[in-house]
Amino acid sequence: MIDKMKTFLEVACERNITKAAENLYSSQSTISMKIKSLEDHLGTKLFDRTKKTMGLTKEGKIFYDYASEICSKYDEVSTIIQQFKQLNMGTLSVAAGSYFGSYVLPELLGAYKEKYPTLDVQVTVAFSHIIMKEVILNNHELGIIGELEEALSYSQLVCKPFFEDELMVICSPTHPSAEQEFFTIDDLKRNTFIKSDKSSALRTIIEKRLGEAGIKTAGTMILNNIETIKRTVEQNLGISILPRLSVIREFKTEKLAMKPIENLKLTRNLYYIHRNDKVLSRPAEKFLELTLDYFQKKSD
Repeated sequence: MIDKMKTFLEVACERNITKAAENLYSSQSTISMKIKSLEDHLGTKLFDRTKKTMGLTKEGKIFYDYASEICSKYDEVSTIIQQFKQLNMGTLSVAAGSYFGSYVLPELLGAYKEKYPTLDVQVTVAFSHIIMKEVILNNHELGIIGELEEALSYSQLVCKPFFEDELMVICSPTHPSAEQEFFTIDDLKRNTFIKSDKSSALRTIIEKRLGEAGIKTAGTMILNNIETIKRTVEQNLGISILPRLSVIREFKTEKLAMKPIENLKLTRNLYYIHRNDKVLSRPAEKFLELTLDYFQKKSD
């Protein structure tokens, strides 16, 4: 129908089928057939053929205005769709947990913007239970969260693990156990243990894993983010358990020591989530590909 409308507009502009056919690189018979088909569909004559030139009938003039607008909008939306397909337009909308948001996301966004500089980016860093609600409410298209059993209970969400994250005990380099190969269960019990906020998925999984191993920590200190925990441990005010990737920098610069627990491997999964009734947009799809590739390299 759009093709017929564009043919109609060209004939109306030239007031001549021969000239319109030349402009459209088509035959006169094809142009005539398209005009007749359009008139048959509308049930009215669009051109006055009694004169030398083809003028518009009253109905043709009305149709001309609407056809011009429709074809213009069609061309506009076609351009926009092509820009989306080529990733020249669009918005990446992602919500991430504090660990991913602080230690992985900046590097990924740098690589993402280098590949797709014209795309807009909307990011929220929050606790996992908030991220799930944000995704369910369509406030964000994609979520990256730590292991949280609650996420698996939401029927509205696709929730897939993509990386097994190693959890390590951290302590100050001046701590008595810093030179040991690993932390013992007794070490955990007699040291002040620094926890993250109770809303944190990281704290939930650490407490679950320690509980399953029958480990109860000593006096605790509760702090609200990983950076504060690391700075406090650097001051030798206690020990903590954090994802390995979040303390690599401090370990390499010898600001923190990082040890496994004797006879106990602590891990947790990272998940990506999105609504199960939606297909990921191209910007989100490409970001997820970048994320999976990043963690695949970390696993190798």
